[in-house]
Amino acid sequence: MSTTVDALDPVDRLRPGFDHIGLLYGDEQAYLTTVTRFARDAVRAAAPLLIAVPSENLAALRGALREDPAVDTAEVGFVDMRVVGRNPGRIIPKVLLAFTQRYPDRQVWIVDEPVWSGRHPDEYPACTEHEILVNVAFAGRPAVLLCPYDARSLPAEVVADVQRTHPIVTDGAGRRPSARYLPPAYALHRVRRPLPAPPARAATIGFADIPALAGVRRFVAGQARAAGLDHDRVDDLALAVNELATNTVRHTDGGGRVWLWVTSDAVVCQVEDTGHLPDPLVGRIPRPPDQPGGRGLLLVHDLCDLVRVYSRPGRTTVRVQVDRSRHRES
Repeated sequence: MSTTVDALDPVDRLRPGFDHIGLLYGDEQAYLTTVTRFARDAVRAAAPLLIAVPSENLAALRGALREDPAVDTAEVGFVDMRVVGRNPGRIIPKVLLAFTQRYPDRQVWIVDEPVWSGRHPDEYPACTEHEILVNVAFAGRPAVLLCPYDARSLPAEVVADVQRTHPIVTDGAGRRPSARYLPPAYALHRVRRPLPAPPARAATIGFADIPALAGVRRFVAGQARAAGLDHDRVDDLALAVNELATNTVRHTDGGGRVWLWVTSDAVVCQVEDTGHLPDPLVGRIPRPPDQPGGRGLLLVHDLCDLVRVYSRPGRTTVRVQVDRSRHRES
């Protein structure tokens, strides 16, 4: 039996603040009904609406919304999260904020589905971090975000994390404040753990100054070509590592080290130095065009399929990967 759940209670539908709602649904009909209702509420609120979900759900929602006379799909933005959200670190700048900034004086409504069955387990911690950082990036912004999670197919720990990262949850029992919600600082401390050491087989190179960066680029490009990456993806990975190494040289005193290794799925690089990144939103917030610098990690997120960061005073580790089977997105 399908269960219909309310995305928003009627008294809250026009409240001009920020709501971050975790939707736990039990079947496809509940998913379609709830998201369609959310779309109707956005229309009622005269709010711009974006639907950013994986391709299979995108097709189903397009069909459901086309049949709803209250919704004009020509006025709805649609984004395939399997493409734009492949790297969870891209979702805030490239999807959510990009849409929000088109409507600076209006509340926006967004369906944001960053997790789906079949995502690689290595990607999941970055998805959880994304959900935590949404609460930081959108604090004080007029927006309503509905984040669907398939409670049938996702592990119990994922379902528990939905309740930790969303101040509001909704399911068959209705919409309510999450009793398990954690403030972002506590939630990040729980999720951001030291990354495992590179494998013993990893190739490695050190660097200490600007002239050494050319050698780093040659090292990364040569290893990536040998691993079978196509030309464009070799360039993407070499540029991403160059950005990280350049930041090391410019902002730390001790230089750094790069490790590179190949898995069955990806080419992975790790850059480590003695710096510290205290801002959890670094690399997630686009900088105004008239402000110089500060775009290196944003570019790294844009170039790579997964980015993980662990930073504490005296040590920062950034691990990036480019999938071997994927071509550059146009």
